[in-house]
Amino acid sequence: PPSQAQSQKQPSGGIPARVLQSPATPSRPAKTKVEAEESEEKRLQKYQLRSNDLPQPDGEKVKVAFLTHIRLIGGLPEATSVLKVPDAKILKNFRENFANEDSLTSQQNGGELLIPDSSVKVYSYGPATQDDRRRTRTQIGQVEEHAVEYIRIELARFGLPIWGPNFLESPYSLYNSACRIVALDTFKQALKTGAYDFLDLKRKINLRKYATRLDLLIKIYDHIIH
Repeated sequence: PPSQAQSQKQPSGGIPARVLQSPATPSRPAKTKVEAEESEEKRLQKYQLRSNDLPQPDGEKVKVAFLTHIRLIGGLPEATSVLKVPDAKILKNFRENFANEDSLTSQQNGGELLIPDSSVKVYSYGPATQDDRRRTRTQIGQVEEHAVEYIRIELARFGLPIWGPNFLESPYSLYNSACRIVALDTFKQALKTGAYDFLDLKRKINLRKYATRLDLLIKIYDHIIH
């Protein structure tokens, strides 16, 4: 049978995924153009952030910090970088390790690393050079190594050598739930340790206090990713 084409998504906060699916089988007829547009519209409405969802005046800054975090863990150093469907081997290994939500929760709560953290492809970019002043690259380059190392450990805990949701699955599939857990847990830790304080040099707000606002962080994550 034909292999699934890769889907891509640029995590820029609300831009929809461009999903390329494999040809439909006879038992699952392809959606009409109208049906596909209606389905996409429902998805966008479900995960859309409204003005009253973000606390004022800090909400936008928290959103920027989370988007920067997503770019860091996803290896997206440029504004035009996109997330791709994870390799089939990664998905296969994940399904062999996790059968249900309970297994995810157990692993989240202190499970042993399933792969060496040294094999995880998340990088500390360091300060931008004189020749590289792109905003996205400059921002993720200011995240300190201790935050990056924590991300590597959490990805290794779930056996993921790279971070990237699978846009060919539902947003809350088991694999995508693992990606969400890693993103949320590492972002909360980064906020607590001040990893994104550089985004508010004038100290007008306290980003660290939002580490406990899980309800808000989930909404922002789903808005950015799905």
